[in-house]
Amino acid sequence: MCGIAGLVNTSGAVNADELQASIEAMTRSISHRGPDDQGIWLHAESAVGLGHRRLSIVDLSQAGHQPMISANGRFVIVYNGEVYNHQETRKELEALGVSFRGNSDTEVILEACAAWSVEQTLPRLNGMFAFALWDRHERVLTLVRDRLGIKPLYWAKFGRLFLFGSELKALRATRGWQPKVRTDAIAAYMRHGYIPAPHTIYEGVHKLEPGMILTLCVRENAEPRFKRFWDLEEVARLGQTGRAGGSSAELVDELDSLLRDAVGRRMVGPGPWGSIRLSIVSSLRKSAPPSSPPWRLPPVT
Repeated sequence: MCGIAGLVNTSGAVNADELQASIEAMTRSISHRGPDDQGIWLHAESAVGLGHRRLSIVDLSQAGHQPMISANGRFVIVYNGEVYNHQETRKELEALGVSFRGNSDTEVILEACAAWSVEQTLPRLNGMFAFALWDRHERVLTLVRDRLGIKPLYWAKFGRLFLFGSELKALRATRGWQPKVRTDAIAAYMRHGYIPAPHTIYEGVHKLEPGMILTLCVRENAEPRFKRFWDLEEVARLGQTGRAGGSSAELVDELDSLLRDAVGRRMVGPGPWGSIRLSIVSSLRKSAPPSSPPWRLPPVT
């Protein structure tokens, strides 16, 4: 888990000290999400600031420090998540002549976006992620949230001020914004136990929906634009029309292969957490009798 935050003032250049104070406050408010490292990147002339709190998982060195600037100097990224196939994507980029400074999945995403664009990069990513990418040449901010929305991302636009963060408290820490609670959001929470996306408890603040790309073109002073890069309903429809064939034994073998691949990808990293996950899976298999799988609730007596 990491934390990202940032703001863009579309009115133009701002006071550098005020911008830094705002980004520091936003980043500090989500320090619990990343105790290992912190960083901010500012460009007062473009009125853009990005902040990051890091929980080091892949590449524990300073080569994984964020915000991270692309090798060509054009893009800046803050990223929360883990991409499980980043090593394969890295090899594709190296074949194109891209050189890497470290071994982080952050750098792979960043250089992939620089080489192929955001929209062409996303289908290649197998993982959970939320990131913000600033294009210094075109003055465009892009926000992305993973297919199922595993990683959170909130955004808001109040006049010329655009805010985003991993948690609502990052937005609350911004100077000059007074949050106002939505009464209908409270009613939704009381009814459902949560506030349905894209709404939040505050007026004018939104959840970026899963599988969605948000772009904000500062040069044109435009409103945010949205594009869906993955749709669960579409995947479900395709699954109904193109069901897998084969015998029961073949389907079981295929499922076993998929599970082994998924678990194996999540065990890549220098920390000890991979073996812990494996121990949990092994203990569940050993402790669960065939007639009573662990996911089946006992009958009510």
